[in-house]
Amino acid sequence: MIRRRLIALTRGRFDEWVFWVRFPSPELVQAIRGLAVGRIVYEPVDHYAAEPLFSPADRRRLERAEQELVRRAMVVTTSAGLARQFTMAPGGAHWLPIGTDASLKARPSRALNDIPRPRLGVIGSLDWLADEELLTEVATRRPAWQLVLAGPRDGNWGRRLQQLPNVHWLGILRPDEARGVIAGCDVALNPCVLNEWTEAALPVKVFDYLAEGRPVVSTPMAELDIFKDLIELAPASQFIPAIEEALATDSPEAAARRRQASQRFTSQDRARRAFELVTQTTAFHTTTQERGGVSLCS
Repeated sequence: MIRRRLIALTRGRFDEWVFWVRFPSPELVQAIRGLAVGRIVYEPVDHYAAEPLFSPADRRRLERAEQELVRRAMVVTTSAGLARQFTMAPGGAHWLPIGTDASLKARPSRALNDIPRPRLGVIGSLDWLADEELLTEVATRRPAWQLVLAGPRDGNWGRRLQQLPNVHWLGILRPDEARGVIAGCDVALNPCVLNEWTEAALPVKVFDYLAEGRPVVSTPMAELDIFKDLIELAPASQFIPAIEEALATDSPEAAARRRQASQRFTSQDRARRAFELVTQTTAFHTTTQERGGVSLCS
């Protein structure tokens, strides 16, 4: 069924088409076998087979499908770790980090008016990837700190936090409102759970944090090494001291450096680079001499 629909969509002119795939489902990979498209681009945004919900059998099926797809593809990914994993792709492995929306302007948030300082912000999806235990420890051990949570909340996540008076829930916000909340916080947090799923993940929220010039404290995710001179990467045991250090040492000069760094990574620039990769075969091809086999396309 998928194959018939592809043929109908392209009307047989496969040589002029670029087939862009984000998830290597076995059914899709099977459907595109033998299709003589001009180019296949595979854009993994996560280590899919590490998804905890997959059974061992599903994981093996997904890994086999991904390997087959990579043998025909150019790989474009937000993760340097994933790019290193796919350097054997015939079209090369190209690391294009996701960035902030350069056209977006922060809208001041009235929701912060009644929340005293210091404010610690977590803006983004509130689900199992956000370390609830760590945030509970922060809010409990430092009751004078105000923890501001904004974003879609998953299921039972945050039940322990609900009981704490210094935790404030703002719900789902528009992008400009979310940026306004970030701007109104004193420190921005990325308390990501560290596991096989997240070891190759690059959190988008960090780019927005930097765009607003906020100090950032994060659990030590490998993909954030590119910002190690700008943000604090701290394990759970050192998370509170890292926040204290961020609060004590922030300055207008440091905020300006963060904003300047964020301008290197925008969604608009990423779209431009991706287009050039696809339309100009030799443009922005990564080398094998930097970051363990993959360099940033720039």
